[in-house]
Parts: sequence; C-alpha cells; structure tokens
Amino acid sequence: MGSGLGASGQGIVTPIETKLRPQRAGIAHGGFKERTKQAITEAKRRGEHVSDEEEEKLPKAARKAKAKAAEAKESREQWKKPPKRKTVVQHRTFEEIMEEAGQEAGAGAGLGVIIDATGATPREVSSITQVSSSPWGATNDPTRLPELRHNLRLIVDMAKGDLDGLAREAKALQDRKRWVRDEDARLRKAVVDEAELIQRLQKIHIIVDDIDAKAKEAAGLYEPSLQPFVPAVTTLVHDYSPEYDKYNLDDIVIAAVAPVMRRLLTQWHPLEDPAFLTADLRAWKPALRMSAAPREDSQVVLYGGFKADVVKPKEELVMTPYDSLLWNVWLPKIRSCVNNEWNPMDPQPLITLLESWSDLLPQFMRDNVMDQLILPKVQKAIGEWSAKRNEGPLHGLVFPWLPHVGLRLEMLVGDARRKVKSLFRSWTPDQGVPELLIIWQKVFDKKEWEDVLLKYVVPKLAATMRDDFKINPKSQIMEPFLWVLAWVPYLRTSVFVQILETEFFPKWLGIMHRWLSMADA
Repeated sequence: MGSGLGASGQGIVTPIETKLRPQRAGIAHGGFKERTKQAITEAKRRGEHVSDEEEEKLPKAARKAKAKAAEAKESREQWKKPPKRKTVVQHRTFEEIMEEAGQEAGAGAGLGVIIDATGATPREVSSITQVSSSPWGATNDPTRLPELRHNLRLIVDMAKGDLDGLAREAKALQDRKRWVRDEDARLRKAVVDEAELIQRLQKIHIIVDDIDAKAKEAAGLYEPSLQPFVPAVTTLVHDYSPEYDKYNLDDIVIAAVAPVMRRLLTQWHPLEDPAFLTADLRAWKPALRMSAAPREDSQVVLYGGFKADVVKPKEELVMTPYDSLLWNVWLPKIRSCVNNEWNPMDPQPLITLLESWSDLLPQFMRDNVMDQLILPKVQKAIGEWSAKRNEGPLHGLVFPWLPHVGLRLEMLVGDARRKVKSLFRSWTPDQGVPELLIIWQKVFDKKEWEDVLLKYVVPKLAATMRDDFKINPKSQIMEPFLWVLAWVPYLRTSVFVQILETEFFPKWLGIMHRWLSMADA
C-alpha cells in the first residue's frame, strides 16, 4: 500500500468516499456517525482514537490483523503472573503419578523407543519409570529459568498466605466452639438453677401460708404463745437461708409475731420477770437479724479495768423490722417501768433486766435506754443523796452501773466525786479509816486521789498526832497514835515519814531527854 499524499505522507491514501445520511435527519441524529470507513482507516493510520463502534465498521482484514497482534503480545507475556481465575486443582502423589506412568508404559511397550533427554547425553530407556534414576538434579543457579522461579515464589507466597489464613480461621473457629460449649453449659446450669429456685420458692410460699394461718389462729386464743411459730421459722432459717436474706423474709416473720408479742408484753412486769421471752427470741436470733457482739478491737478500757464498746457513728441508720418491733412494743414498756416503778437505790433488778436483754437489743436501743432513762434518774438520785438521811451508801448507787455506762463514766461519777470529797471534809481521825470512802479510790485518777488525801486526811492526821497524842510513860494512851498508823497502807511512805518527823519524834525525844536527865535515871 502507498503512503499518503504530501511531503510527509500526511494526506489520504484512498479516494474520497461519500456516505448517505438518512432522509430528513440532522447532523449526528440518533447517534448516526458521519465518518466513513475510509475516514476511520485514515484516522487509525495517523494514530488518532477510534471508538469500538467505529472500529467494528473496519474491513475484516483489518480486524484480523489487530487480533493477530494481540495474540503475539500475549505469547510474549505468558511467563508473567496470569490473571486470577477460580480453578479446581486435583492433587496426586508421586507414587500415583509413577504408578500411572508405569501402567501406561506397559500398555504401550510396542509404540517405540523411549529416549531420556533429561541428562547431558540422551539415552535409551526401556520404561518411563527409569527416568527417575536420571543423574539430573536440582540446582541453585539463580540465572536459570527466571520465569519459573518467579512463578514458584508467587505460588509459595500465596500458599503460605492461604495457610496462615486457614490457621487463623481454624483458631477462631476453635475459640468460637469453646465459647459456644461454655455458654451452652452456663445456660443449661442457669435453667437448672432457675427450676430449682422456682421449686424452693413454691415451698417457701407454703411455709409462709402456714405462718399466716398460725398468726390468725393465735389472734383468737386467750393466752397466745410464740411456740406454734417455732417449727416454720426454724425451717425458713435453716433450709432456705439464701432466700431468707435475699427476699427479706424477716418482714413476714415479724409481721406475724408482732400482734402476739404486743399481747404478751401488755401483762409483763420487767422488774419481776426480767428474762421474759428472752429464751424464745434468743432461739430465733438468726431469723431476727440481730447485730453480733462487739469485737475486742472495738472496746476501750476505762477506770478500774471496765470495758466499754466503741461504736462508730453511721451516716444513716436504717431500722430492721425487728428493731421497729422492739422500738414500738418493748421500749415503751421499759420506759414506763423505769420512770414509774424503779428505785435508783435498788439498781440490781434493772441491771438484771438489761443483762438479760443485752444480746437481743441493737446498739442504738441500748444507748437510748442508758442515756434517756437510766442515767438521768441515777444522776438525780446522786445529787439528792445525803449521808444524814441514811438512805444507803453512795457507792451502792454508783458502782453497780460502772460496767454498763461505758464512755458515759464521767457523767455518772462527776457528782459522786464531789460527794466523796465532802465526806472526807467532814471526817475525823477518831472515826478510823472510812472503808466506804476508801473504795472510791478506783474511781478517782491516781493523782486526784493523792490530792484528796493530802488536802483532807494528812492535815487531820498531823493535828491528831500533835494535839491528841501525849507521851506519858506512866499512863500512855495509844489510841490517837493507832488512828494515824491505820493510814499507812493508803499514804505514800514519804508523806507518813514526814508526819512522824514533824509531830512524833520531837515529842518523843523531849520526853526521853527529860527522863534521862532525872537524877534517878
């Protein structure tokens, strides 16, 4: 074929062709292409872009040449990585391949001579299985078969990635399987536990109905008792302890026994029968949610070795049903008894009452009884006490309460100390050692007690030794001297020695000097 017209061949090669436009249609109407096959061919020759629709209009020879060029390009690039296609690969072992090859060789033994060209020199073999004994082997030469080496590396990397992915997927599946197995076991156990809980709640419902029936029955009895409730309450506490605490079943128990206890306490005389109902309530102690005894580390030691409970104040105090029952039924009875019947000079009945109920009362209620009822009445009795009225010893009013007042000790013994000092002020040595006053020593601080003796006792002993004791060998009266000697166990040695040096030995030495100075001595 010739070149185009012009000095550089840019002109057309074929003569000008014409193309008939559809009748009554404008330019490019309905996608109509104006260029002819000649114009398309010239454009491709000049390297211009031609669309697929226009290229289909080229002659068959041109399309064939283009397809041939594409095949040549593909053959040059066959060693490169082929596009990804989903293929089914069937793997066979080496033994299967060799066995198949041996069978084929036996079947076609008469086909001709088999030449082994895998080595440096071609050789004739009788069977294809003998090819494996060829001296040819692998090599590490990186310049041989680069395409094959590249493809093998790609295959190895892909296989490694696939294996790693499969390993991760297998691990995830194993973890998921383990989780599903554990979750299945947990849910099965939950179903069993729920079924058991439903069964236990049904039994609890039966016991609660029985308690309600006994409460209605007790309301009609002339002499009610707590004994009919004991079996049902014991069963609830011992057999259904988790549900008892979780669902606050003590509300039901207290609601059932509250009317009975109200009727029983109406006729109760606390000072005459202080342990009334304590045995029954102590047997029910786990069911009534009562506080435990104070620990050793929550106690302090006070004067005289007495221990007092130290309770840390709580931000919020919530009364339990049992606390509410005691507050509204038991405490009013005790308040009336203390205010109207109890005599502070006879503290033992009330002390017995408190000791009988101490482990059955919450701490705040014990404090309320002590602070609001007992201490005010005892303090008033101490303030009104007088030795002249002979109402009884002062220590009999104070000492019985020392183990029970705790940190309120100063409130109790403050006025009593002043009374004791007043008694020492009116004491005289001829009355001997006042044992009723000496027993107050454990209530006073050591220094304070010594100050009391130095202020009220020692001056009187010195005056007795100076004024009342006379040394007369002919008719000696020893009573004043013995009055002074009786205080030896209660005074410091230095104090007593000073009394003798000042008041006794000068008299005694004077008499000895006079007696030795006599002519007939």
